[in-house]
Amino acid sequence: MTSLAQQLKRLALPQTDPSLFGLRQVASLLFDHKEAATIDRDTFYALGCTGLEELIGIDDSFAIFEETLFSSTSKTMERSVQTKAVNEQLDESISLFLTHLSPYFMLKPAQKCMEWLIQRFHIHLYNQDLLIGCVLPYHETKVFVRVIQLLKIEDPTHKWNWLHPIQKPGVPLARSTLITHCCKDMGFMEFICSLVTKALKVFSEESENEAKLRVLISFYVSTIVAALETAESISHMFVAKLLPYVQKGLKSSLVDYKAATYMIVCQLAVKTIMEPRLVKALASQLSRRLLRTPSLVREGVAAMIILLQSQQSKDVGKKPFLHLCKVPELVSVLQKISSSYDASPLLEYLLPNLVRSIVPSSTEPQADDPDPEMFKKHLEAILINIPLQKDLDKLLARTFLEEFLTYGEQHQADDDKMSELRQSFLPLIRLLEKKYPEALDSVLERQLKEVKDQDKQELFHQFIALSTSGGKHELLADCGTSFLLSLNHPQAAVRHLALLHLKNIIEKSKAGFEESFIKEAILARLKDENVEVLMSALESFEVYLSHFTAEEMVSVLLALFDRADLSQDDGWYKAIEKATELLVQDSSIKDHPELCNRVVMAVIPHMVFTNNVVSSAESNMAVYLGRSGVCHLHPLLKGWSEALNGSLEKAKAGNCAVAVNYRFSELLSGNMAAMDSSTFLKMVEDVLHVADKDTVLVRQKVTFHVLSQALVAGCLSCQDPELQVATKIFQLLDKKLRSALELVQAKADKWVLDKSSGEQLYKIVLTKYIVRLNAGESVDMVEAILLMLMVKTFMNNLKCPESFPKGETWWNPVAMDSLSKNYLQLLVGMFDVIVIGASDGAHVENCRALLGFLFSDHLKGPIKLFSFLCLLWTYGYNLSSPLGCTVNAMLQTRAFYIGQALLTSPFDPIKKEFELMSSPVAVSLVINLANPIREVRRGAIVCLSALNVVKKSLLYPVIQTVSERIEEIVADPNYVAQALGSMFEQAQTSSKASQKLSALKELLSLLQNPSCPTYVGNVLLKVLHSVNGENLLIQLLPVLKRLLEKVTQSVSDVLPEEAVLLHLMLAKFNEHTAGLLSKDPQCLDIFIQALKTPQVISDGMPSFQMSALGQITKAFFSALDGTVQQKLLGVLFDLLVESKNSTCVHAVSSTFKSISVNAVHISTELEPAGRDRTVSSVRQARRTKMQAQRKQADKVEEGSVNWSRSTLILELLQHKKKLKEPQHLVPTLFYLLLRSLEPSNPEQGNVEYTKQLILSCLLNICQKVSLDNEKDAKEILDEEKFNVELIVQCIRTSEMPQTHHHALLLLGAAAGIFPDKVLHNIMPIFTFMGASVMRLDDSYSFQVISKTVQTVIPALMQVTRLDKIAVKIGPASQLSARVTALKTTLATKLSARVLLPAVTKCYCHLVDAQQENCIGSLMDILREHIAAMDKLQLSSHQSELTTFFLKALDYRAEHTESDLEEVGQIEGHVINCFIIMVMKLSEATFRPLFFKLFDWSKTEESSKDRLLTFCRLADCIADKLKGLFTLFAGHLVKPFAEILVQTNAMKTDEAFFESDENNRKSCLLLEFVLNCLHKIFLYDTQHFVSKERAEALMMPLVDQIENLLGGDEKYQMRVSQNLVPCIAQFSVAMADDSLWKPLNYQILLKMRHSSPKVRFAALLVLVNLVEKLRENYMVLLPEAIPFLAELMEDECEEVEQQCQKTIRQLEIILGESLQSYF
Repeated sequence: MTSLAQQLKRLALPQTDPSLFGLRQVASLLFDHKEAATIDRDTFYALGCTGLEELIGIDDSFAIFEETLFSSTSKTMERSVQTKAVNEQLDESISLFLTHLSPYFMLKPAQKCMEWLIQRFHIHLYNQDLLIGCVLPYHETKVFVRVIQLLKIEDPTHKWNWLHPIQKPGVPLARSTLITHCCKDMGFMEFICSLVTKALKVFSEESENEAKLRVLISFYVSTIVAALETAESISHMFVAKLLPYVQKGLKSSLVDYKAATYMIVCQLAVKTIMEPRLVKALASQLSRRLLRTPSLVREGVAAMIILLQSQQSKDVGKKPFLHLCKVPELVSVLQKISSSYDASPLLEYLLPNLVRSIVPSSTEPQADDPDPEMFKKHLEAILINIPLQKDLDKLLARTFLEEFLTYGEQHQADDDKMSELRQSFLPLIRLLEKKYPEALDSVLERQLKEVKDQDKQELFHQFIALSTSGGKHELLADCGTSFLLSLNHPQAAVRHLALLHLKNIIEKSKAGFEESFIKEAILARLKDENVEVLMSALESFEVYLSHFTAEEMVSVLLALFDRADLSQDDGWYKAIEKATELLVQDSSIKDHPELCNRVVMAVIPHMVFTNNVVSSAESNMAVYLGRSGVCHLHPLLKGWSEALNGSLEKAKAGNCAVAVNYRFSELLSGNMAAMDSSTFLKMVEDVLHVADKDTVLVRQKVTFHVLSQALVAGCLSCQDPELQVATKIFQLLDKKLRSALELVQAKADKWVLDKSSGEQLYKIVLTKYIVRLNAGESVDMVEAILLMLMVKTFMNNLKCPESFPKGETWWNPVAMDSLSKNYLQLLVGMFDVIVIGASDGAHVENCRALLGFLFSDHLKGPIKLFSFLCLLWTYGYNLSSPLGCTVNAMLQTRAFYIGQALLTSPFDPIKKEFELMSSPVAVSLVINLANPIREVRRGAIVCLSALNVVKKSLLYPVIQTVSERIEEIVADPNYVAQALGSMFEQAQTSSKASQKLSALKELLSLLQNPSCPTYVGNVLLKVLHSVNGENLLIQLLPVLKRLLEKVTQSVSDVLPEEAVLLHLMLAKFNEHTAGLLSKDPQCLDIFIQALKTPQVISDGMPSFQMSALGQITKAFFSALDGTVQQKLLGVLFDLLVESKNSTCVHAVSSTFKSISVNAVHISTELEPAGRDRTVSSVRQARRTKMQAQRKQADKVEEGSVNWSRSTLILELLQHKKKLKEPQHLVPTLFYLLLRSLEPSNPEQGNVEYTKQLILSCLLNICQKVSLDNEKDAKEILDEEKFNVELIVQCIRTSEMPQTHHHALLLLGAAAGIFPDKVLHNIMPIFTFMGASVMRLDDSYSFQVISKTVQTVIPALMQVTRLDKIAVKIGPASQLSARVTALKTTLATKLSARVLLPAVTKCYCHLVDAQQENCIGSLMDILREHIAAMDKLQLSSHQSELTTFFLKALDYRAEHTESDLEEVGQIEGHVINCFIIMVMKLSEATFRPLFFKLFDWSKTEESSKDRLLTFCRLADCIADKLKGLFTLFAGHLVKPFAEILVQTNAMKTDEAFFESDENNRKSCLLLEFVLNCLHKIFLYDTQHFVSKERAEALMMPLVDQIENLLGGDEKYQMRVSQNLVPCIAQFSVAMADDSLWKPLNYQILLKMRHSSPKVRFAALLVLVNLVEKLRENYMVLLPEAIPFLAELMEDECEEVEQQCQKTIRQLEIILGESLQSYF
C-alpha cells in the first residue's frame, strides 16, 4: 500500500467502513457473522433489553441506561449523521456503560448488552479504546478474542495492531505478550493505569463498590508489576508516567487499590534506583497514610522496608519517623515481619531516631511536640520483641553512647539535666546489655581506645556506670565488679580479665574455691561466643585438665569443633589448634576406642578442604589437623599425614581442594577396606552419620561428598557378605538424590553421563561445586550430577550374588536368601530413584542414561529385565514385604510404561528371547487390571496392549478378552473378573472351549510353579473369583494338598500370603465343583483335611477350618451325592464333639442349620454299631434280656451308645428345619429313648436332659409331618414304631417337671395322629400319679394331672368323640367344670411371678404349634388375673406385661397371610385383655406405654400390619378413656392423615400393604382410623381440634368421600357407618366458623365428582354436617344452593332422588323452606 493510501485510510471515518453496508456478513459478538446478517434490528434490541433487565436485577446502577442507550429511540438513531456534540454525548454514555459493564463482562446478560451496542452504535468501529478497556482484564478468555476479532486493526500503523496476530487463530492473548507490550509501549501502560482511575471516578471510592473494581485492580497490579519485573531497565520517562497513578493509589481509601499500589512501589523500588527526593517523597506518602487503612498497616510497613532496602539513599527525613511512631501496632507488625523477613532496613532508620527522641530537649517543649514516652515505649518493645541483626545492636549501642557523650558535652555542668538523661537511658541501657552484651562490649572497647580527653573519659565512665552493677563477692580491681559477675559479665573484656584471675587462682591453688565452681566457670566460658574469652578459658582448662575425666574433656573440646566457623572469625583457628593439642596430648584417650572414634568423626569435617585458597583459615586448619597427632588416634586416618603432603605437592594452583579431597576420600576408602567386618560396619554407620548431617555450612556440604565418595568407592570391596553396608550407603544416596531431583531446574544438565564417566568428570564437577558454594551461587544442578555419578559408581561396583536366581522366569523374593533379597532391594531402590528423574525435569537425559546402565549391568537380557519388571508390577500385592521396601502405585505405573517402551522396542533379540517370558508378563499385567487405582489399571492395559501374543499362545484368549474391553476395565476394577468369568463360563459350551480351557490351565499352572510368588497367585485367584468348575479345582488340588500339609507340619513356616492363597482356593469348593468330591476321592480327602485344620496364621484371619465350613452351603451340600453327604455329616459331628473352640462349634451349628439334610443320614450317625433293631419297647427289652439270661450262649451285645456325641446331634436337631424324610429318624429316636430308660448307664451323663432332647425331636417330627405333607401323618409315620408306651414310661419314671412337660407335649401331638394308641396309654399316668401321692406332695400330682389335661386332652378332643373320654374319665360336663375351675384357680391363686412367665411361654407354644384357637382361653386366664391384681402388683410387673403384650399384639404382623377374620378374633382377645390393664394404669404410667406402642407400630423394618393392630387398639382405648384420650392423641393426627391419603385409591396407585389382601386390609385400616377419629371428636372437651390439626385432617377426611376402595358394598358401608359420623363430629369439634366454610366447600365440590356414588355419598355427609351444626349452618347455606340445584337435575336418578330427600331433611333441620332457592 502506498503512503498516500495509508494516509487516506487513516483519514477515513468509521461510517465509511464497508462492513456497515454488507448484507452477507455482519459483525457480531454472540452470533456467526452470516447468521447475524439474518437477524433484524428489533431482535437485537430485544436481546439487549433482556440483558439489561438481567443486569439491573444484579446491579441496579444499570437502570440509568434504560432511557439512553437502550431506549426505544435508540433503535432509529444513526450516529453517522449526528452532530459532533451528540456523538460526544453518546461516547460519554457508552464510556460510562462499558465501565459499569466491565465487572460483569463474563456474564451472558453483559454480552447481550454489548451485542446491542455493537449492532446499533458500532462501538467496535467508533469506540475501540473503550471496548478494549472494558474487556482487557479478561484477555486470557475466548470471549476476549471474540471481541478483538470484531476490530479492524490489520493496518500496521494502527494503535491496536499488536493484537492482530490473535484474530485469525482465535486463541486467547498470552499474558507474556501483554506484559511485553506494556514494557515497550508507555502509552499502553498509561492506558491500563487510566482504566482504574476512570473506574474510580464512576464508582467512587465507597467500600460497597470495591467488589466491582476487584477484577480491574487485579489486572492492573499484575500487569504493571510483571512489566516492571520483566523490563531490562526502567527509564525515567516510565517512572514519570507511572508516578501520578502511584500517588493516587497511595491517597486512595480503597483497600484493594492501595494494596496494589504498595506492590507497584515495592517492585519499582527493587527494579530501579530513584532520585533521593523521590525516595523521600514516597517514604513520606507511605507513612503518612498508614493509619487511614488499618487493615494494610503491615503491607505499608513492608513497603517502607523494601523501599529503604533497595534504594541507595537512606535519608528520608524525620517526617516518616514521626508518622510511623504514631502507629500503635508498629512494633507488633515489625515483629511479625522480622520473624520471616529482613526488617533491618527500617529498624536501621528507626533506632537512631528513637534514641535521639528520648534525649531531653534543650529547648522549652511545645504543645504539639510528641510525647517522649511514646518513643521510649517503642524502643523498649523493639528491644524485647525483635531480634537485632546485621549489627543493628551495635548501631543502637553506638547511638546511645554518642548521644550520651554529645548531650554531656553540652550540659555536663548541669547536674539536673545529666541526671534526667541518665534516668532516661538507664532502663534501656540495662535492657540492651541483657539482650546484646557483645554489642555493648564491642562499642565500649572501641570507645575506650578512642577516648583521650579527660572530660570525655569522665562522661564515658558515667555511661559505663549505667551498664554495670555492684557485685556481692570478691571485687576485681581491674573489672570494678565481683569475680562471679565478672565471669558472666556482658562485656567480653571483663570476662577476659575474670578468666585471667581464675587461671591465677588455679595456678596458686588459692583456698576458698570449690572444684565444682571452677569447673562450672571454665565450662561456661568454653561456650563463650567471644573467641578471646574462649582462648582464656582454654588456658584455664589446660591448667585444670586433671580435674576433668576423659569423657568430659572430649565432649567439651569436640563442642568447639561443632561451633567453629573460620569463615566468620579467624580467631577460631587458634581455638581449634589449642583444642587439638589438648586432645592429642591426653594419653588416656587412646585407651578408649569409643572416644577416639568420637574425636575422629568430629574432626573429619574440618580436615576437608572447602576452598582452593591454600592460605585461607579453613585450608590452614585442614592442613594442621592432617599433620597433627589426630591421625594417629584411629585407623581410619592412618597415613593421611603423608598422603596430605603428597597431594598438596601434586595439586595444581587454584585446584587444591578437589585434589586433596579426592585423595582423602581414597585413603578413607582404603582404610575402611582394611578393617575387620565388625569394626567396618560400625565405622560405616559413624561415617554415614557424619555425612548425613543437614546443614547450610559449606564445610558440611563438601564433607558429605568426600565421605560419600569414600563409602561408595570402598564399601563393595570390603567385608559385606549380606550387603548391609551397601544398603545403608544407598539409603543415604537415595534420600539426597530424590531431594535433588525434586528441585525445579531451569536448564538441562551441562554434563552428560556416559559409560566412561568416572573420576575425571567427578573431579571437574566437584571443583565447580566447591567454587559455586564459596561464591554463594546455586549448586542444585551440580550436586545432582555429583550424586548421579556416585550412584553410577555404586551401580558399577555392586555385583550380583552367586545365590541370585539364574534363568528363572519368576523372581520370588520370599524364596531368596538374605543376600539376594538385599541385592534385589538395591535394584528396586536404584530403579525407583532413577525413573523419577527419567520421567521429566532437567535431568531426564542423565537419568535415562543411568537407567540404561542399570539394565546393562544388572538386568541384561529380556528374561532378567522382564523378571524384574514383573516383580515391580506385582510386589505391591505382598503382605509380608520380604524385601523390606515398598513399591507404591507411582513406581508401579512407571514400571508399566517402561515395560511398554521395551515391548514396543524394534530390537529383534528382545522379541526372540521374550517368548520364554510371555506367560509371566501376561499374568502380571492381567492381575493388575483389577487394581483399585485407576492409573495402575490404565498403565497395565497400555503395557498389555503392547504385548504381541500370537494366536498360538495359550494365553491368547485371555489377552484378547481383556483387550476388547479396555474402557470398561479402566473404569471399573471389578470388570476384569466379570469378563474372565463370562469367558470361561462360555468355554463350557463354546466351540473354542479347548483353547480357553488351555488358557485357564496355563494361568493356574503358575500356582504350581515354585518360583512364582504366592502373592501373585492370590491376586490371580481374586481375578478369577467368578471362574468356577471342576477343571479349575483339579488344577488347584496339588497346591491345596501341599499347603495343608505345610500347615499341619509347621504352622510357623506358613507365610501370610500362603494362608490367603489357601483360603482363596478353599473358596472354590462350591456347588459348581461338588461333583468332583464324588469322582475324586483325593478331592474329598483334601476337603475333609481342611475341615480338620483349625490353625490360624495371623490375627484377623480366620482358620482354614472356618473357611472350609463356610463353603458347606445349602447349594453345595445339595449338589453332593448321598455317600459324600453322609461322610461330611460325620466329620461335622466329630468336630462338634472334639473341638474345644467355641467359634468352631458355632460355625458347625450354623452350617448344619443352613443345609438340607436327609434324616436317614442323621439316623445313621445316631445309631450305635451292632444295634438290635427288633427291640422297640420296654417290655420287649425285658423279655429279650430274660431270654438271654436263660440261654447264656451266643448272646448278641448291643453296641454302646456314644451319649456325648448323640446329645450334641440331638441339640442340633432341636432347631433344624430343613430335614428331609424326618419319619426315618423316629425308630432311632425311640431306640435311644429306650436305652436312656435302662436302669444303669454309667457312661451316660445327664439322662433327663437327653430324654428331653429325644422327646423334643420326636415332637418336632410329629409337627413337621403334620404340617409339611399333603398326606395324612398316619400314613407317613409307622404306628407300630411310634412307641407311646415309652413316652408314658418317661413320665412315670422321671421326677423332673421338664421331662414331664416334653413328654406330655409329645403325647398331645401324638394324640392328633394316633388318638386310639394315646388314649389306650393315657390312664397309667393317672394310676401312677395316684400311687405317687404317697411319696410326693399333692401339688406335684396335681401339676402333672393338670398338664396332662391341658396338653393331651384337647388334642384327643379334636380327633375323637367326647364319649370316649367320658368313658375313661367321667361325664363330659364334669370335664368341662374341672377345666373351668382349673382356669379360675390359675388366674386367682397363682402369683404373678409364676403365672406371667407361664402365660408367655404358653402363648409362644400355641402360636408355634398353630393352636391359635386356644389363645382365647389363655387370654381369659390372663384377663381375670390382671383384674384381680392390685396397683402395687401391677406396677411391679408392668414391664413384663408390656413385653408380653408387644409380643402378642404382633400376632397380626407375624401372620400377614392368614385369614383376616381369624386373625381379628385372636387379636380381639389380646386387645380386650390389654384394655383391662390400661384401665388400671395412671396417666403417668399409661403415657409412655402408649407412645411406645406408637413407635412400635412405625418401626421401619416391621410389617405395616402393625398399623392395623395399633389403630384398632387406639380405637378401643379411645372408646374406654373417652375425653381423657385427647391427652395422648396429639401424635396421631399427622400419621392418621397420612394413612387417609395413602389408602385413598384416588390419590395413589401403590398398594399400602404388600399382600394379596391389600384391599381388605386397607378397608379395615380405614375403618379403625375413622372410628378412632370419631371418638376423639366425640369426646373432645378441651378444644383438641385446633386450627393446625383441623387443616391437617380436613382434606384427607373429605377426600375419603371419593375413595371407592374395596368395591361398592364396602364403600357404602364405610361411608354410612364410619365416614359420615366422623366428618360430622369433626365439624362440631372444630367449633370455628372460619374452618366450617372451607370444610363445607370441599364437601360441596365432591357433589361435582364424575362418579354418582361419590355425589350420593357427598349428600349423605352434607346432611349429617347440617344436622350437627343446625342453625350455625345458615351462614354456609347460600354456598350450598348452587351445588344442590345441579344435583336436582343429576343424570343419575338415585342421586337426584337423594338430593330431593336431602333438601327436605335440611328444611326440617334448619326450620326454613328452601324451595324459593330452586
